[in-house]
Amino acid sequence: MFMCTTKSFSAVLSPFAVFFLGFSLLSGTADAQEGLEGYKPAADSREDEPKAEPIKLTDPDAARHGVGLRLRYVFVPKSLIEVFLEEAPSGMGNGGFGLDYVYRKKEFEFSVGFEYDKLSPDDGFYVERGGGTNMPGTIDEITFQDLSWFSIDAAFVWHKPLSELVSLRYGGGFGFGVVRGEILSKDAICLGDDTQNECTPIPGAPVEKKDFFRYPPVFNALAGVQFTPGDNLAINLEIGMRTVFYTGVGAQYFF
Repeated sequence: MFMCTTKSFSAVLSPFAVFFLGFSLLSGTADAQEGLEGYKPAADSREDEPKAEPIKLTDPDAARHGVGLRLRYVFVPKSLIEVFLEEAPSGMGNGGFGLDYVYRKKEFEFSVGFEYDKLSPDDGFYVERGGGTNMPGTIDEITFQDLSWFSIDAAFVWHKPLSELVSLRYGGGFGFGVVRGEILSKDAICLGDDTQNECTPIPGAPVEKKDFFRYPPVFNALAGVQFTPGDNLAINLEIGMRTVFYTGVGAQYFF
């Protein structure tokens, strides 16, 4: 009787035990899911660290050394020559070139340059100041034999940037030159007022070598524009004066 009752009770209890065991497991799973939903992983602390700046290989404010090449057209207008003479056949215009050593820091530049220029004006008849075609002894036939000079000068130049690629360029300097060649002169007479076409050298007149200062000073003043297409390259367009007027282009390469 007792055994039967116990077995019957166990049989009745077993379904409830299974129910409560399953309910407990489901509740635990739900609680675990709620805990996971409220969980947020900690942010990576490395994201808050400042990023390292890229390493710059060159300092834009550091002093730099370079070399330059300049191509020149040197000239003296006829009107300026005729400040010292009554009449000249033309002005002077010739080519030249030069080399530079360049030191630059920020917007300041110092250079030492060597230049060669041809200086010969046109051959022809030159009338002395106060003279004329009707005044014998005031007109000479002048010929120039390879008149040229070598010059060296130091220049101090400043730049004013207009953009990353373009800047204004201005400055000046001084130096000295050595003139080569000869100036030959011969007395002439004129048969009319057209000096260059109606004058002729006097037959048998001696040819004289004109004296001139062979070591003139160089006074340099310049203005222009600089283009910088690369970190190490600069291209200059300039106009100025190095005792004679000039215009030209130059290129500089920095190490």
